[in-house]
Amino acid sequence: MPTTPPTPPRPRRTPAQFLDLIVGLVLTALNIGIGLLILAALNQLSGLSAICEGISPDGTRCDPGFLSGIIILGYAIVIFAWFLGLGIVIMRAVQRRLLFWVPLVAGFVILAAYWIVAIILSASYQPAT
Repeated sequence: MPTTPPTPPRPRRTPAQFLDLIVGLVLTALNIGIGLLILAALNQLSGLSAICEGISPDGTRCDPGFLSGIIILGYAIVIFAWFLGLGIVIMRAVQRRLLFWVPLVAGFVILAAYWIVAIILSASYQPAT
């Protein structure tokens, strides 16, 4: 009966790999905190529709459906970047691959989502004068 040879033990992590793991986990924790702040800011932006009260919608300006959709899109992008970034960090940590750049990209996506939503909303909320 053939037997398979035992698998060799995994090599120990180097200090650089430990540093990469620690930096990646710290950046992931920062992304969670920053993401919570961004969600709170998006929640504040959703209350700005009161400016449009009494103004008839003009295209996308002061259109409640469009404004609500943009806010929901901002929430979705932030939450998606959280979970996708965390999942990739876990996967790369188990595979012992370089991972510090993943939370950096996820943080950039979270911040970009906020600024894009804020720019669109600032253009859409202001009533025409």
